[in-house]
Amino acid sequence: MQKGKSMKILMIGILSLVLCAAWSPKTVRAEGTAPTAPYGVWTDSAATEFAGGTGTKADPYQIATAEQLAKLAADVNSGVYGKTHSGEYFVLMADLDLSAHRWIPVGNGTNASSFHTFDGFFNGANHTISGLYVDESNEQYSAGLFGHVTLTNAVEEVTLQNLKVVNAYVKTEAVDPDGVGILAGHLSNVKVRNCEVSGTVEGSENVGGMIGIASYANVKECMADVQVTGKGRTGGMTGNDYQGYYAKCQAKGKVNGGWCTGGFVGVLFVSSEVEYCKSEAEVRAYDWNCGGFAGYLEEDVQIKNCVATGDVISTVTNVLPKVSGFAGTVLTSSITDSHATGKVTGGITDCPAGGFVGSNERATVSGCSFDAEINTGLSGVGIEQAPGQIEIQAGSTKEVLANICEDYEGGHAVGEVLVVEPTCTEDGKKYQSCTRCGTELNVELIPASGHQWNSEYTVDKEATCTEDGSESIHCSKCDATKDSRKIPAKGHSYGEWVVVKEPTATAKGLKEKVCEVCRDKITEELPMLESEKKTEDSKKQDTSSKNQEKAQGKTSGKKTAKTVVKTGDDSSMAGWSLLILASAGVFLVMQFKRKRR
Repeated sequence: MQKGKSMKILMIGILSLVLCAAWSPKTVRAEGTAPTAPYGVWTDSAATEFAGGTGTKADPYQIATAEQLAKLAADVNSGVYGKTHSGEYFVLMADLDLSAHRWIPVGNGTNASSFHTFDGFFNGANHTISGLYVDESNEQYSAGLFGHVTLTNAVEEVTLQNLKVVNAYVKTEAVDPDGVGILAGHLSNVKVRNCEVSGTVEGSENVGGMIGIASYANVKECMADVQVTGKGRTGGMTGNDYQGYYAKCQAKGKVNGGWCTGGFVGVLFVSSEVEYCKSEAEVRAYDWNCGGFAGYLEEDVQIKNCVATGDVISTVTNVLPKVSGFAGTVLTSSITDSHATGKVTGGITDCPAGGFVGSNERATVSGCSFDAEINTGLSGVGIEQAPGQIEIQAGSTKEVLANICEDYEGGHAVGEVLVVEPTCTEDGKKYQSCTRCGTELNVELIPASGHQWNSEYTVDKEATCTEDGSESIHCSKCDATKDSRKIPAKGHSYGEWVVVKEPTATAKGLKEKVCEVCRDKITEELPMLESEKKTEDSKKQDTSSKNQEKAQGKTSGKKTAKTVVKTGDDSSMAGWSLLILASAGVFLVMQFKRKRR
């Protein structure tokens, strides 16, 4: 019995723990908030050996666990000659989760004093690294999965490729010339291919979604989906670039920064080139030089066939904002066949926002456009600080989307054949529509068919008893008519008179007749019956006379004593005479009877 009770108590305890675990609130990180720092650092848990390989191009070192990746970081950061893997090759063998500990970047340190750098070749083999947490704020080092990557030899090979880093959080307070990005804080003379990152990046200067600061970098077919916050030189893909080259890359998310903030790149400097790249990021800036694609272009920068689609918001009021849908400031640089579709908000009276360029300083801009339909009142350039060669179309939404298809997408995405049938008076068409921008392609007109008139008239409105009708010749294919003519009103067709109320001696009667078509009615009164009327009138007169006599009798009886004979009233004298004669007669009769007795 006691044993059974104990078992019940144990089961209740276990059930309570399960319910508490199920009902306990889950921690969800809100956008823009830092996650809780994990315990310890990965280098303390570094493996002693890689999974395999010898580090050659044909037989790269194999990394299959987070601990083995930590070994790469520990080896490079040791600075020990022969242990830094200079010129060696690595391949990722599996997806890795780095959320257990804080990550120390591969190649840590700062350009301001000393740093270690990765000088090898890393192939992610299309695997994914998740849960990356980097915080170099205290040290103010460059931050990312890689801190510093520098290729010191002249080998024309890709340094970082085929890697995906998701759900990352990377932060530092490093300043120029260091930087912060999810893939790398600082790149020099490096080729990057087919890499993708997502997560949150926070920093001071040279803050990028994928790369913080780059010199002579060559980046292709990469994508960043990020929340980026910086104080200066901040971009969705790269914060600050010097003589780099970017092609077929894309940035999206949100970029918030101070001076020189762009959806794709904060600053492009000295002969940097970008082509066929796109920013879909929303951009917000609280300092000058802000653009949907780039914050600042300086000295022979070339941008070709690029697009910015995100909205741009500048809150600057105390200095010249230099804000626009594509590039904040363009200094002695060129932009060709590029377009902006986002809504631009900001600018001041002395420096209004530009639809495409915020500040022109000897810029060359051709074949470009911005959406003037959603940016009413904006010009292509906000402020002209030095004359340049400017060709910017203030287009409708549809026009700008069509430009993007042609210049960025490489042509329209042709859909199925559609047909608009012709009418009697309007041409039809057969065409194909672009599935991206809606532009009509391969249009073939189909001529209007013309009317086909019926030979007989058709009644349009029936004539009534009182109103005219109409009829016309109709087209057998549409609602058109011609040769309309009147149908005269028919007039009423009344039936026989019908008595609806019989007359009496006291009331008139009523008769009516009704139109057999529209039910209209005509009515006439019937006179009262004459014979019954006379008899009734006589009865009424007799009744009236009797009533009058009664009334007079009552009146005489009541007023006799009060009657006063007035002089000259003959009717009163005659009455008195008759009364005297009657009294005398009565007196004589009485005397005669006495004598006989």
